[in-house]
Amino acid sequence: MKLAETFSKMKTIIYIAISSLILIGCNDLTLIKSDIKYSDLPREVKDKIFENEFYDLNEPAKFKIESSKTLLPWIHETELIRINDNKSYKIDFDKEYNSSTLVIFENYLYTTNNYNIYKSDSLYYTFSKYLIR
Repeated sequence: MKLAETFSKMKTIIYIAISSLILIGCNDLTLIKSDIKYSDLPREVKDKIFENEFYDLNEPAKFKIESSKTLLPWIHETELIRINDNKSYKIDFDKEYNSSTLVIFENYLYTTNNYNIYKSDSLYYTFSKYLIR
């Protein structure tokens, strides 16, 4: 009798754990990358892309970022959060975050593909454009 009760409790705990993981997993944004030339950037993005800051150019703002320090003080974890549903995306420094510039316009995230770039050299660089889903 005790074995049957224990098994029933274990099934309930496993069900709750799996349900929680599914709900947590559904709370993420997806970014779909494409490269774009400076000349193809929207004018609003061109005005901000060299400023090494976060800008949400939507009116009203649709996104925010939250940064936290890691064990290494010069590395921050940055998370992009959609305000209306609180879905988030943790920015991966190795993949899409090559500078401190993040510009959001409409449903796209724009960032640079290179460090230490200057507006005067803008035609020589490509930028990343991410569709945010």
